Formats: sequence, C-alpha cells, structure tokens
Amino acid sequence: TAPMLYIERQPSSRSIIFLIVLAPVLYLASLTMLEVRSGDEALYAAMAKDMVATGNFLKTHLYGRPIDAFPLYTWLTVICSGFQVPSTFTLRLPAVLALWALAAISGLFARRLQGPFAGAVAAGMILTCIVSFRVGASAQSDILHTLLLNAAWFAWFYWGQEFKQGYL
Repeated sequence: TAPMLYIERQPSSRSIIFLIVLAPVLYLASLTMLEVRSGDEALYAAMAKDMVATGNFLKTHLYGRPIDAFPLYTWLTVICSGFQVPSTFTLRLPAVLALWALAAISGLFARRLQGPFAGAVAAGMILTCIVSFRVGASAQSDILHTLLLNAAWFAWFYWGQEFKQGYL
C-alpha cells in the first residue's frame, strides 16, 4: 500500500479576518471594566497618581514614599492618561498596546521567515491565546518585559542575518 499523505487544511482568509477583528474587540472590552482587578493594577495606579501629583517623573513614589521600582509601566500609564490621574482604561492600555506590538513583531518575523500565512497565524495565536489575554488585559509590566526581550532578540536575529554578524 502507498503511504498516506497528510494534507493540512489551511484556514480561509475569512477566518483570519475574524481573528483580527475579534482580538481588538475582546481587549478593548476588558479595558472598560470598572474595577481594578489585582494588586499590581492598584500599585501602578497609585504610582502613576503620585508621579502626576509630585511632578517627579524620574523617581517612583508609592503613597508619598520613594520606592525602588522600574518606572517604565508607570511612565506609559501617565502618558496614556494625558498626565492626569489614570482611569482603569488608561491604566491597562499600555499592556494591551505592548501585547499588540508583540503580536505585530512576531507576525512580521514569521512572515519574513515563512510567508504571509505564517505571519498571520503567529500574530493571531498571540492575540487569541488565553494566557496572552489574561496578561495583556490587566496592568502588568510582564508583557512590557516580554515585548522588549522579544524585540531585542528579533533585532539581533534580523541584523545578524542581514550583516552576517552575531552582534549589533
């Protein structure tokens, strides 16, 4: 008997468009939830509020006391809130934007290596994964760190191939 060939069915472009439309709807809906859901969100809101109140954007404060904390997420929250006291929407917006940027970078990377379909699948997997939704829909700096690490790795890989060197 002849060996059976496995042919994987490719999703239609309608399915890909559905995922592209579904992901922003899900994430934007989570931004509008009224309550703060975790301790991290409450801390980032308090740090952003103190940053706006004191006008000191270089040192993070929590309830008036200086603390040692990496201020990147707090800076992005203050910028998204227009240098005002953050709302739940502006508190979570940096995490969602970082997740969408991660999906875009991963999609572009996969597209470069394997073509447009692979790029769409890579971006769609990141946007619709339940873990991505859990992390990206709440104010956490973890997704920012993930974005920065992946961007650095993709840049190293891209320019390493481009210039045939392993360093930037």
